[in-house]
Amino acid sequence: MPATRPDVSPSTPSVSKAGPFRPLRADTAETIPQSLTRVLDDVDPDTRLYALLDGARLTNLPELLATSDVPHRCLYTGKAAENLGAVAPWLAQLPYDNTFTRNLFTQDPDRPAHWHYWHHEPGLFFASQTDLDTMHAHLRRFTRLADSDGTFYQVRFHEPDFLSNYLRATPDGEIATRLFHHRGAALVDALICVDRLGDLWLATPPSQAPAGPIRITPKERAAISGAHAISADRRAAKTFLQSFPDLLAGETIRTLAPRIALARRHARALGLEKRQLVGTFIVLACVYLPDFFRENAFEDYWAQSPKEPEERFTDFLAVLKLDMSREQDEWDWAPWW
Repeated sequence: MPATRPDVSPSTPSVSKAGPFRPLRADTAETIPQSLTRVLDDVDPDTRLYALLDGARLTNLPELLATSDVPHRCLYTGKAAENLGAVAPWLAQLPYDNTFTRNLFTQDPDRPAHWHYWHHEPGLFFASQTDLDTMHAHLRRFTRLADSDGTFYQVRFHEPDFLSNYLRATPDGEIATRLFHHRGAALVDALICVDRLGDLWLATPPSQAPAGPIRITPKERAAISGAHAISADRRAAKTFLQSFPDLLAGETIRTLAPRIALARRHARALGLEKRQLVGTFIVLACVYLPDFFRENAFEDYWAQSPKEPEERFTDFLAVLKLDMSREQDEWDWAPWW
């Protein structure tokens, strides 16, 4: 059962954690994981299950869908679909007894296979009674959103980690309040996201449908930026754990991502702007020399150097590289500067 939901405004969706999500193993006979089945049964046992899948994460997604017996539509149309269809978001109505559905939810570290898709973080899910064409028309409205000045933004709202962060932080946001209704009528019974931490999040619709066109406000832009930042830090944590399993033994995405966020903020506070230098700072702070920027020696060096911040940090790296090559020959520092 989902966690108890707090009281919310009738114009905002209810967002709650429904527990951990456990993907299917290779040897199971199920098609949909039990953690997701329980959520769907709570919503409506007869509901349809839709997936909004990311072509940028699932290689050859259009071809996979075309051979899967799964009803589907690309959210892009016309020239955009022709040019970007391979990396576009795709809406699929998932049959409950289908090989593609099963493969979509499968991840088995002991028996990996290229047709198991869950580790790609493929997308998010909707429970709805509506038909595919109506759902497609509804979700297409969110591929390009405008602000009050008429400037258009492309928001990758179909990224599950981003959307779960956004919904929790800004349940009264434009995207959050409008994903559930189409032309004033309730369309989506539940929105289901699995974040990068493995938590399953359930959002149910507000009782009141918002009026007027969708507009990206300054508050909305800030919320989108913040949700993307959290998602980026988690993605970096996942990459670090895969790249440095020995140096980060005992760490998880949940513990490492906040440290990455802290290191990123500290790098910016020191005046580092170049992406490569910020990345190097984060790797040092989170992998090789945990929290080195808190050491008195680094603080003294930084305070005393008259150079600009990025030149100052480059000099620090050169000295550090020389010292560490003498003391830690087994570490391979070369890739980081």
